[in-house]
Amino acid sequence: MNQRLRTALPFVAGAVFVLLMLLVEKGWQPGYWGKSACKLAVTAAILAVGCAAEHLPLREAIFLRPLPKAGRLAAFVAAAFVGIWVGFWLLRGRFDLDGIRMSLMTKEHLTRQNCLFVFSYIIVVNSFLEEALFRGYLVHAAARAGHRTAGIVYSALAFAVYHIGIMESWMHPALLVLLVAGLAAVGAALTWVSLHFGSLKAGWLVHAGANVAINSIGAWMIFTGG
Repeated sequence: MNQRLRTALPFVAGAVFVLLMLLVEKGWQPGYWGKSACKLAVTAAILAVGCAAEHLPLREAIFLRPLPKAGRLAAFVAAAFVGIWVGFWLLRGRFDLDGIRMSLMTKEHLTRQNCLFVFSYIIVVNSFLEEALFRGYLVHAAARAGHRTAGIVYSALAFAVYHIGIMESWMHPALLVLLVAGLAAVGAALTWVSLHFGSLKAGWLVHAGANVAINSIGAWMIFTGG
């Protein structure tokens, strides 16, 4: 593959994913399962093109290697869970809690009957898709092209920008800017975790732990009106 194309491919892929998902979020505006189907299709297409272009199996392309020393990872998973609950509790007065609850129940079509199933999907499947794309393919395709640092920074920024469409109605714009900056830092931290433990599975588990915290907050709001 041409070196220029190899260098550009992960950066173009990240931009395409963010743009398409923002169009789905703001244009089509389907319920959660519609957005999930679009996300799965776009992610699968990007990974398929990336694997074909580099002639790599999927596991290698996204850094899905065996996870050594998994026991040490428990502290990172626990820190993600506790940190999100503590942060939410300290900043809850700055969130539009009623707006978040209405968004979950009207825009996302979540109910008390289906929210636990949806949240389980988010914890297991959605977290894997995001890790496979952002911390897997984008970071490592850029590294294979000789641009590891740029790939890490770009992946973190793309991860943060992607979430703007989801969260912009939940809070004051100034807090949204702070949260997006925080998400970029989280994206970089998840990359560090995967690199430190030598496998995408490490970042996936930490991401899943964070989603357990976020979705337990969502369930608390739906079931109690808190």
